[in-house]
Order: sequence, then structure tokens, then C-alpha cells
Amino acid sequence: MSGYCNTCKRNVATERDDILGIIVCMRCGSVMESNAIVSEVGFSETGAGAAVADGFQLRAGQARVASNRNPGARTGVHAGMQDSRDRTIELGHRKISDMASQPQIRMSGRLVEIAQRFYNIAVTMNFTKGRKTQVVVAVCLYVTCRMERTAHMLIDFADALSINVFEIGSAFVKFVEMAKITKEIPVIEPATYITRFATKLDFGEDVDDVIKDATRLVTRMKKDWIDTGRRPAGICAACE
Repeated sequence: MSGYCNTCKRNVATERDDILGIIVCMRCGSVMESNAIVSEVGFSETGAGAAVADGFQLRAGQARVASNRNPGARTGVHAGMQDSRDRTIELGHRKISDMASQPQIRMSGRLVEIAQRFYNIAVTMNFTKGRKTQVVVAVCLYVTCRMERTAHMLIDFADALSINVFEIGSAFVKFVEMAKITKEIPVIEPATYITRFATKLDFGEDVDDVIKDATRLVTRMKKDWIDTGRRPAGICAACE
């Protein structure tokens, strides 16, 4: 399904959570619609004859709710699955914060929150099953970087985790396809990496001139279609 997201200011793919009664934007992870909360309190009778209040219980940081209608249903397997899901989300959020604070990554708190929303979506779609947590975390962070057009590269996350870059890349492709946000991911612009590369090279006082000239060269290459089929990082290196 799709709908208009006030945060993204566009029509986006959405995901409905029937348990929470909310509709979530698959692009930014924000809640687009939620059910109205009523003030009336209803009661039901259990099999043992006890009266319990209808409704849901939601702990801090919990991703799913447990119904009060049948307390017995929250024990055993169902309770174990719920607790496992909550632990998965909590662990993922913590690892996202840890990775974002590493020197080679360094992402702002706003970007971390967006990545954590994507992780919630990944858990909802069962994308975490059969995959390493660190790989899913890297995917969520990289999706955020692509959405926000930062200068982070896939290899930055691979180096931070000491894993194969192709493992993260493969998981990234599967995630955007499963979340149906392939069309929402911006194409990488070579100019995005120019400032990053120029500041790391020993250009001294000429760094601003190098950035300006390299940007002009990249723009010219795009007009002549010279950049087609070439990696953005390679184009930046050639222009600098």
C-alpha cells in the first residue's frame, strides 16, 4: 500500500501494523496514521471467572503490544516470542548507536534515529532472521546515508565491522526490494564525495580550488554522459 508522508513530503510505500493499529512510512519510518484512543474502559471475563480490563499493555521501548483480553495467551510461547522480538530491537538500536559513533562513521543523532526506524521495519518484515545483526545494522545505516545523501560509502561500514563489503551490499539490495523503497533511494552523485576526498589529500591551501574545479569537471562529465557506467568514487578520483 502507499500514502502521502508529511515528513517526506511525497507519496511513499507504507506498512500497516494491525496490532498497533498504525501505518508506517517505509522511506523514513515515521508513523503516518494511528487509531484514535477512546477513554471508555471495558472489561471481559476470563475462563476462571475473573474480570480483566480490555486493552493493551506497552512497556517503554516495546515494539509490540500484549492484549489484556486473555492473560493466559501472554504466557509460554507467545510471551517468549514477544520478549525475543523486543530484545532484538533493543540490541539493534544499541548497535546502531555504537557503530554511528565510530571515528570512520560519525553520524548525527538525527541520522541514528532514522536508522533505528529502518531497523524496526527490518524486524517487522523478519529481515533479521538468518542474518547477522551487525549486517542488518550496517544496512539500516547505509540506507539512511543514501536517503540523506551523505558522503558515507559502503566500504566504510565493511571496514568498521571487518566483514566483506559484498555481504553488506547484497543485504542492502534485498532490504530495499523487500521494503519496496528501491525507487526512493537516490542515485549516488559523484560530487557527494569530492569534498571528502579533497580534505583527506595533501592539497594545503589549494583544497577549496581543487573542490571547485573537480565539481565543474564532474558536472561536465555528466553532461557528456562520460560518467555513465562508472563508479562515483572513481570519477571523483579522476577529477581530483
